[in-house]
Amino acid sequence: MAVLPKLVGEKIKRREDPALIQGYGKYVDDVPVMGTLHAAFFRSQYAHAKINSLDVSAAKSHPGVVTVLTGEDLLGKVGTVPCGAAGPGMNIPVNHALAVGKVGFVGQPIAVVVAETAAAAQDALDLIEMDVDILPAVVDPEAAAEADSPVIHEEFGTNVMFRVYGPAPEPSPTPLGITDQLFQQADKVVSLKITQQRLVPMHMETRGVLATFDRSRNKLTVWASTQVPHLLRTLLAGAISLPENRVQVIAPDVGGGFGAKIQLYPEELVVPYVAHQLGRPVKWIEKRREHFTSTIHGRGLVEYFDAAVKNDGTLLAVKCKCYCDMGAYLQLLTPAIPGLGLILMAGAYDAQAIEYEQIAVFTNKVATDAYRGAGRPEAAYAIERLMDVIARELDLDPVEVRRKNFITDFSKPTPAGLVYDSGNYPVSLDKALEIINYDELRAEQQRLREQGRY
Repeated sequence: MAVLPKLVGEKIKRREDPALIQGYGKYVDDVPVMGTLHAAFFRSQYAHAKINSLDVSAAKSHPGVVTVLTGEDLLGKVGTVPCGAAGPGMNIPVNHALAVGKVGFVGQPIAVVVAETAAAAQDALDLIEMDVDILPAVVDPEAAAEADSPVIHEEFGTNVMFRVYGPAPEPSPTPLGITDQLFQQADKVVSLKITQQRLVPMHMETRGVLATFDRSRNKLTVWASTQVPHLLRTLLAGAISLPENRVQVIAPDVGGGFGAKIQLYPEELVVPYVAHQLGRPVKWIEKRREHFTSTIHGRGLVEYFDAAVKNDGTLLAVKCKCYCDMGAYLQLLTPAIPGLGLILMAGAYDAQAIEYEQIAVFTNKVATDAYRGAGRPEAAYAIERLMDVIARELDLDPVEVRRKNFITDFSKPTPAGLVYDSGNYPVSLDKALEIINYDELRAEQQRLREQGRY
């Protein structure tokens, strides 16, 4: 019987690196398929507008163009972009693969041109004529929640997608009302506003999709730069009405994703559909400018924190009012991401209670969704900033404020009902202080401040 090598605790060499660093990686754009057509998307230049007319006749007549499709052409043939995190009481707008009737953000796809060459497809985009009525754009998430704000989705009568208060009584072990009691017991309430700005997931390889359809076998094969090939297959098959066993999705080498490729994007619906209809291979590779405006963004939060503290730095409770910028339409996990951070907003600190109000709002921007930690980095940043402000306002050392409040009993759940597996935060902190020579750093800081240098 063969003895398996020891793996736990060992340094394991990465097997995928040699081919990649020698230039032998194979990405979507490297997959060779004879006779491939090229797709290019006509996108909105407006943040918010009603489409009065869309004329694609000149684009269809451009040399090399095979077909041009609009949102109207896809109605009843291609499903909408799904939101997998929808819940009761949420306002969920219909998210067409190509815009129908209006646009909600700059970069929203409106039409697709498919041509013999990428250059011909790109040139034909300039021949599409669109007449619009420009509507007021909503870009600030706090202003979006106001009753007098211009409304993006008229069917809802509000820009508030949902409003929830938490943590809920179940599974949270924190009794209702205890947060207010703790704030009454506090020697001081420390307040902090944090803006977690939107950002673009800047993976080296942009999005891309290549699709072929074999009519003799009724089989659709899709190569996609995706983090979720199995989920993409399931959603795609349902959207274009093919049995799932007739759809194969292949994720070749993927040049980064950071959460942005855990999605089903409009282009990943449209390109396979066109290949299925034409019976020819069709490819689309996202340009970097498209990536900035049409791939999901991360974060986009405005948060108001209040911390109830004692004069010795003891943290009693934390409250947060959080405005969450959802964008104009929703991607797969858009509504869920901010909540993942809010339930962790006390971090490694032993607050007796937490309480939050989450206000998710529509804005005239591309959707936000999972990015690098999906809510948890936002929580860590916020609580650590808050601990620094507590120390400053109480004239205490920020290290000692942290040490005083670390969770040490891991047998009990947090106020949000979570059970931390384990941790030894004081030892980790001590090691970090040793590495940076904290005492010497603070002494140097004091010396320079006495000289008027900050």
